[in-house]
Amino acid sequence: MKRDKVNVKIVPDVRRSKNNERFPLKLRITYKGDRRYYATGHDASDEEWMIINSADSKDKLRKIRSAIVEIEDDAEKCCTAIVPFSFKQFKYDFFDQKIQFETVESAFMTYINQLRNNNQVGSADAYRTAMNALIKYKANLKFSDITPDFLQDFENWMVHRGKSITTVGIYLRQLRAIINIAKEKGIIRPQDYPFGRRKYIIPGGNNLKKALNISQIKQIFEYQASPETGMDKARDFWILSYLCNGINMMDLVQLQWRDLTTTAITFGCEKTKRTNKANPVTIIVPRNEYINRIISKWGVKSFYLHRFANFHNYQEVLFARTTIGGSKHSRFIKAAPVLVDHLQAEYYLLVAYNQPCGFAYEYHHQY
Repeated sequence: MKRDKVNVKIVPDVRRSKNNERFPLKLRITYKGDRRYYATGHDASDEEWMIINSADSKDKLRKIRSAIVEIEDDAEKCCTAIVPFSFKQFKYDFFDQKIQFETVESAFMTYINQLRNNNQVGSADAYRTAMNALIKYKANLKFSDITPDFLQDFENWMVHRGKSITTVGIYLRQLRAIINIAKEKGIIRPQDYPFGRRKYIIPGGNNLKKALNISQIKQIFEYQASPETGMDKARDFWILSYLCNGINMMDLVQLQWRDLTTTAITFGCEKTKRTNKANPVTIIVPRNEYINRIISKWGVKSFYLHRFANFHNYQEVLFARTTIGGSKHSRFIKAAPVLVDHLQAEYYLLVAYNQPCGFAYEYHHQY
């Protein structure tokens, strides 16, 4: 089937005269007899327009000529790529995306908004933190600024300010994700890609896993906190998270009464629910006397099991509250007579590896 031709041309918009008899130069797209005009940011008088379209253009007019030729070529390529053609898609591809990727900050914000729309509030917050560090190092950062030398200088600047090499790696992996999107959309050329062999290598961090032994975890279970205080809740939620196979805080605070039976708790994983859509993982944890005591102590009569989530899955509130809860966990751990460097999932997996029967069984029968 023959495709209708899309005509692309920059012309003076004689319908609108500016000061000194100058006219805005508009990008005119014609498709099936329908004409749409788009601003280019350039203008010219009748005389200048004649010179621009001749071989005699010089200085400023030659620059305008080069600019409008480039706009026409880019618009032609954009129209060719849109099948079937639509003005709406052309506007999005040719203008809106360019605005979104005009600076590194605008590209970050576009992606952050997508994450928030998907209720990935934790990821959105992490990307915002990386963005803030980058624009603090260089304001109005453009993709053309990001070279291997720039990235190495940023790494040195971060380390000099007391940040760990692990933090640098996290920030730059998030920047790389944004640059990969820009590369896919043709915003940056493959030869300008700054990462990889003989370019810039993102540093890896040391992720040292430390397992607590049974006697150390016993100290946490028996730590005496003042009743009904934040430290009391932090200890209980740590224990609950640990006994529930290392459930993370976001999953824990979103537990609903329907997830509980008289003998077990069933839940999925918030972190992996998007990557495992085709084959979601369901975790089933047997209830025991410790879990039952904590549920009875802190549970509320509402849709959710805990007061943290009385906002019907309002993700930003949940993220803020679980982050605050995480800091209380940290304060509890520092106050407890045990040195702890990691949280529940690592504890559970590593201790379970060393104690195949699992801690819930071991602690119950040993003490």
